[in-house]
Amino acid sequence: MTMPNSPAFERLIARAETVLSRLEALLPHAPAAPDWAASVAFRYRKRGGSGVVEPVRHVATIRLADLKEIEPQKERLVRNTEQFVQGRPANNVLLTGARGTGKSSLIKACLNEYAGQGLRLIEVDKADMVDLPDIVHLVAQRPERFIVFCDDLSFDEGEPGYKALKSMLDGSVAQASENLLIYATSNRRHLLPEYMKENLSYTHTDDGEVHPGEVVEEKISLSERFGLWISFYPFSQAEYLAIAAQWLRHFGVAEEAITAARSECLVWALERGSRSGRVAYQFARDFAGRGGAPAAAAAPVPSGDDAPQGWTMSEGLRTPVEVAVGVLIQRSADGTEGRFLLTSRPEGKPYAGYWEFPGGKLEAGETVEQALRRELHEELGITIGPVHAWKVEVFDYPHALVRLNFCKVYDWQGEFEMREGQQMAWSGLPVTVAPVLPGTVPVLRWFAAERGFTGDTHTD
Repeated sequence: MTMPNSPAFERLIARAETVLSRLEALLPHAPAAPDWAASVAFRYRKRGGSGVVEPVRHVATIRLADLKEIEPQKERLVRNTEQFVQGRPANNVLLTGARGTGKSSLIKACLNEYAGQGLRLIEVDKADMVDLPDIVHLVAQRPERFIVFCDDLSFDEGEPGYKALKSMLDGSVAQASENLLIYATSNRRHLLPEYMKENLSYTHTDDGEVHPGEVVEEKISLSERFGLWISFYPFSQAEYLAIAAQWLRHFGVAEEAITAARSECLVWALERGSRSGRVAYQFARDFAGRGGAPAAAAAPVPSGDDAPQGWTMSEGLRTPVEVAVGVLIQRSADGTEGRFLLTSRPEGKPYAGYWEFPGGKLEAGETVEQALRRELHEELGITIGPVHAWKVEVFDYPHALVRLNFCKVYDWQGEFEMREGQQMAWSGLPVTVAPVLPGTVPVLRWFAAERGFTGDTHTD
């Protein structure tokens, strides 16, 4: 038996204290208050078993004026944030949509705009969402207004942060304090992966009403708890070029060099398969870092009326190839437009496997309608009815400059035959086949505008 005050007893006590101290370090602790005067932005991080709120020493300097071609989204988020900092009712916000279109940049710009009025930001990883109640408790008595910011938020099935965020947004006995909102960005509108098999859980009543199944309801329930949804869409070619020009001016590139860089800027986007604000910014950094000189000299050309400021029209660089494109649309008895046809590009052609609207180049002496009739018969084995001219869009691909003449077609005869080994898919919005050819994206946006569709037009 070990006696008190004996050397063996003291060694036992010392070992026990060592074990307890190690266990204590592993136990979760409420985050300690940081130096709130050290910054306007903070990060919540796990250190061992404890949560730590750390000041961000170098806050991103982006301003609202730096963000172009997202004016409707900017207006909605600025309005909500201004209501919040003024102590008026405001909503938690979910910003969803195409990658690289300015979702997180817009939140950072709002922080810089309203930091002088007491706005603060705490960035939290999705893995740490389970600690949201501790963060709320930490800031509840502070005079500042706090945005909890989670970038690129999405959950896999069963992740613990999902339930914590869901309860904090709306549904728990405890609620967020008056001085805290949650702003999240995501490429997924419903924040969880969605599978085709889940559509089988939908039920239909005798009068045709649709009811989603329990799995679908659960996945929708989290995103619905955000009071404000702000959707972002892929940029058109003109919008992408305008953003790139803005960033080039930001880096001090001369207007003559900006004009000369236009074709290189388009190739940069096509190599990445995306025309986004992020891609435009990356190009501008690369171009300015090289001293503002294009990789290959381009002849100066006059600017067109529709060209963004500082850029020239593609027609001045190369002669565009005329292409007839058929947008085949199923139409109901009352004339309402329904699903549309997409086909994949066959092997051996540029962008093989990408999805597009069918069509092809005009031959010598052909009109757009004549070329479209010929191409759709050669590619799909059908004979089309009346052709309705719709939109025209110029695209500058690395392999060719093309003028796409989009025509709507509602009537055709014959059985569809994929005569070039391509695939076909009847689709609505959002389009789920991927990847989508860049020249197809504007058409999806036109459909969205015509049909009042506000979600993402296609998957990445």
